[in-house]
Amino acid sequence: MKSLLTRTIQFSVCSLVGVCIIGGASASGQISSSPSTPTPGDPEVFGLFLRYHDRLTRDIESSRSKDPQAARLLHHRMAASFGVSALDFSTINTVYSAMKSQFDALDAEAALYTNQGRRRDPDFAVLQEFETRRQKILADGLKKLQMSISPASWKGLQAYVDGEYRKGVRRSSVGGSPSANGQVTAGPPNQ
Repeated sequence: MKSLLTRTIQFSVCSLVGVCIIGGASASGQISSSPSTPTPGDPEVFGLFLRYHDRLTRDIESSRSKDPQAARLLHHRMAASFGVSALDFSTINTVYSAMKSQFDALDAEAALYTNQGRRRDPDFAVLQEFETRRQKILADGLKKLQMSISPASWKGLQAYVDGEYRKGVRRSSVGGSPSANGQVTAGPPNQ
């Protein structure tokens, strides 16, 4: 029973802190079931894309001081490849930054709780509440993003995330047992 509880805790914590299943193996080393591509419209895929976009934006900004023209060109090319305007490309990260601060606060709270689990068995209901709150942050952030960028950019972004980006994403379950909340992981998008 302890191994099931351990997998449940790891699954819940992995759901909160991001990617935990890479290449079909779980954080505990258990082989997971065959990964599958998530369905179009999966908010978890959009969440992965937003983290990818954040890293990309930081890389572009860090290169701006070395070569401003190349950074500007990369910014415009990436915006076009995502189906958004250059202005909306920047807006995406502004919205995600607000989401990220909420995710970070929730992750800190969850880490504090799970670290207490070393002294006692964690309550699954509490872990599920953390996951529910994470999903709400994501859903609310996606609504704000849709309202913050132009309709054309939203349509283009949805097409990119549900199309090309989603093809590089795999959904797996922890410990090999299928669940509705299987982990979503992504490799580098095919650019």
